[in-house]
Amino acid sequence: MKKHIALIYRLAFILFAVWGLTEYMGYSWQPERLLGFAPLTDLLCLIIILIIFILTLKKEPAKAFFEIKGALTLLAFMVLIINSHMFFRFFTGGYITAVLLPFMMLLDFLFFDKKGNFSPRDLIIWLALAALVAALAGLFDFPWLSDISDFSKDKDNLIKLLLGTLSAALLMYLLSCLFGGGVSKGTEAFNAMLLRLIFLILEGWCYAKIAGASLGTFIKSLKYYSLFINFLCFLCIAVTVLYSTITLSSKKSSVFPRIKVCLAADAVLLPIFFGVYEGSIFGNGLVCWLLCIVCPLIMLADCLFFDRKGAYRPLDPFLWLIIPTLHFLLTYFVLRPYFGLTTYYHVPYNAFALFGTGMAVLLAIGYFIFIINSFIKRK
Repeated sequence: MKKHIALIYRLAFILFAVWGLTEYMGYSWQPERLLGFAPLTDLLCLIIILIIFILTLKKEPAKAFFEIKGALTLLAFMVLIINSHMFFRFFTGGYITAVLLPFMMLLDFLFFDKKGNFSPRDLIIWLALAALVAALAGLFDFPWLSDISDFSKDKDNLIKLLLGTLSAALLMYLLSCLFGGGVSKGTEAFNAMLLRLIFLILEGWCYAKIAGASLGTFIKSLKYYSLFINFLCFLCIAVTVLYSTITLSSKKSSVFPRIKVCLAADAVLLPIFFGVYEGSIFGNGLVCWLLCIVCPLIMLADCLFFDRKGAYRPLDPFLWLIIPTLHFLLTYFVLRPYFGLTTYYHVPYNAFALFGTGMAVLLAIGYFIFIINSFIKRK
């Protein structure tokens, strides 16, 4: 059944790709117009999907084809980052090539690719490919990389592109390990440690940019919810890494998963509210983007991928409301008259209506995490 659904989906991808690329060429034969990163990536994706579609009709395609498809999926994600401003502009010219086809590639990977196909070597190859593309765009004036070059004129955008691609590569690799089977406990422990070290490096760099060497500036910054909850996440992950290092533990789960998931759920409010109020999660300064988008999602991924099954209790999501509730009350009634903290980007909610919305969203997030943790298959 899944094979037939995959065939139908990939046939739809092929039809959309032909339509989108034809539209991009102006409904005439102008192949030079395909010399852009987005249309060229889509063309390569079309070729590999077409090959896999044809081979699937006869037998299971070789693993090498899915490894190539994985690399192209990562390039498709880069296209999505560059064109994030077009996410909800459905009738804009070029929407199919800039957003729809790359997004379909990601969905194809998530739902139809056989998990367990990828190894750490593949992860290294993907990252090297992404870094090579970004370097070529920055150093040379290649027409097919012009959209990356334009996007990366702002140094922050280039870093966002690389970090976003790194996150996507790690997510693809971890998903493959999680659902693929055949992964040793030692490998999973290594994957967990890798993800946590990346998190600590990103958090440490952000706080260094915000506070420098001033302890007073750092302490004052904790009055903002985004910085406060990230600091608690930093402490939690740091203790987990130190415990694993000191005890030489091969366990991938945290020593206190219920505390870690509480902080992760509270932190995931940040990207949700930024996405709603900014209209694009990629439109903020680099430090803000890392603390409010990337790091909370890494925390969530840590909980989903590495916490043991049954680690959380049914009423835990209600307990996860405590930290943001206390912070809101303290901020609104005590600090607000003195510091004017009324904007959502310092606190995820600037009034009681938004506070209620935030708590409802957090409760939904909490039970989503609880259900995933309860039913996911662990080895």
